[in-house]
Amino acid sequence: MGGHEAGDVASRMIVEAMGEVDSQGRLSSLLDDVEDRLLEVNSRIYHGGTMRATPVTMGSTVAALLATGHYCLSVWAGDSRVYRYRNNELEQITRDHSQTEKLIQEGKLRREAADGHPDAHVITRAVGGGPRLFLESELKKIRDGDRYLLCSDGLNKELGDSEIGEGLGVGNCAAACSHLVNLALKRRCVDNVTAIVVQFDETRQWN
Repeated sequence: MGGHEAGDVASRMIVEAMGEVDSQGRLSSLLDDVEDRLLEVNSRIYHGGTMRATPVTMGSTVAALLATGHYCLSVWAGDSRVYRYRNNELEQITRDHSQTEKLIQEGKLRREAADGHPDAHVITRAVGGGPRLFLESELKKIRDGDRYLLCSDGLNKELGDSEIGEGLGVGNCAAACSHLVNLALKRRCVDNVTAIVVQFDETRQWN
């Protein structure tokens, strides 16, 4: 969470908690497990910051993709994103939990003007950002060849949708991921750039 302390600590705690998720079972069970673990981490991060001699705000955004059978579920808090690339078309699955997105949805700000807004970096949800965590999720049916991108805002701040879509069409998942990250790093790149690319297919389900 930019502008606050110990974001690396918060994000590492989230990664460690997600690494313990039981990957077996139905999608609803996976979601319950993820929610329980993130709620527990949220409490630890929030109270860890408030209990310091000098209280600090700690936190991190999160974006996760859960998949089983013919469906996948995007789960997120903050402005890290999940995109789907299908039949050469890019779709943003997540909706940013940010002040500017809130203003856009209320009709008070044009999307084209969001980048230059004074609150462009203000997020409204994060793991550890408050005593309670509200996650959002979006269910999608998987099709053969679907390619998904999970990324921090450091990537989409540097690359437009057309560049992200074009990059996701490059080679295999590893090649596409490297292409997108390297392209973002060539720009002004004021934030960390994190990306994961995964592709579903009928024979191996994902790679």
